[in-house]
Amino acid sequence: MPNRHNGPDPEPSGRERQRLLAEVCPPGSICHLCKEPIEFGLRRWHPRGPSMDHLRPRSKGGTWDRWNLAPAHYGCNSARGNADLEPPKPKRSRRW
Repeated sequence: MPNRHNGPDPEPSGRERQRLLAEVCPPGSICHLCKEPIEFGLRRWHPRGPSMDHLRPRSKGGTWDRWNLAPAHYGCNSARGNADLEPPKPKRSRRW
């Protein structure tokens, strides 16, 4: 759906954000940043609790589209800030 605003993609409302969080980060999710399980049932904004990380940060043109969101611990997401993700390092084969 086209964005009818001239500015950045608007942040979703509270209910829409909760629905999106449940879709992006269901129970059993793994943090895409540290690869550890995300803990549920914690107080809001707990460092080990669930959050949605923007793969392309909003400050750099990222949107709230589902394809741009990944599950992350709140603490990992906060520590990353708006840094770009490092591309995955190529696997090296063993020397024989």
